[in-house]
Amino acid sequence: MTPDVGLAPSGPHRWEDFLSLDDDDRRELIDGHFLEIEVPNEFHEWIVTWLVTNLTVWAHPR
Repeated sequence: MTPDVGLAPSGPHRWEDFLSLDDDDRRELIDGHFLEIEVPNEFHEWIVTWLVTNLTVWAHPR
């Protein structure tokens, strides 16, 4: 679920406001403002795994 940032006033917010957010709300409280964080998707995770595997195979013999 993508939170609707427009539901909350722009701030400044307090720690109590952050704690009252739903558990599935993907925002962080930074300097009194709610900022949406990006969550990696499955394709991103696959690319990271592929890169780590190939770099390990390349670096191990060296």
